[in-house]
Amino acid sequence: MADLTGSGNIKLFLHYRYDLFTAENCLPGYSAALNNTPFVPDKIRTIFIDGLPQSTLTFLHIVRIPVELVLYWLFLHQAVPELMTFSGRNFDILAGITAPFVAYYGLQKQLMGRKTLITWNLVALALLFNIVIHAVLSAPFAFQQLAFDQPNIAVLYFPFSWLPGFIVPVVLFAHLVSVRQLLKYEK
Repeated sequence: MADLTGSGNIKLFLHYRYDLFTAENCLPGYSAALNNTPFVPDKIRTIFIDGLPQSTLTFLHIVRIPVELVLYWLFLHQAVPELMTFSGRNFDILAGITAPFVAYYGLQKQLMGRKTLITWNLVALALLFNIVIHAVLSAPFAFQQLAFDQPNIAVLYFPFSWLPGFIVPVVLFAHLVSVRQLLKYEK
């Protein structure tokens, strides 16, 4: 039996493994379009983003309600500062509470104008930036500027690390796509 643990064999395996997943092999014919973006051509990416339903993207913001309740619970257990909760400087829960109404009445029933929907997205985006800035500036790092008595330590531990690593980017993506669609398809 051959010994496959030698460093030469591992390098050979990694080399072939890399070759299997190059852009030319995964998406034949799209290698020219992939020069600017690592994996997805511009046209496919645009079709995907523009095809996402706005009502679904808006309903997604309901996730902000349990997130804010968890942040408050973490504050009660001294894992985040009060300024990161709705009893402090974080009013992000308002975006979560209003999201189902905006999605239903504004997008499904079409009772709200395009400017109102854009305004709601921009205000909710500002609320998101508000909490992200407060969270970063109260984290126990060299650049900490807020909440020295109770730093934001919760996001350093699983499962709370999902908040900055997954939930915030998804919510940000949903806002940006919604604003893009509302601006692109003005009628």
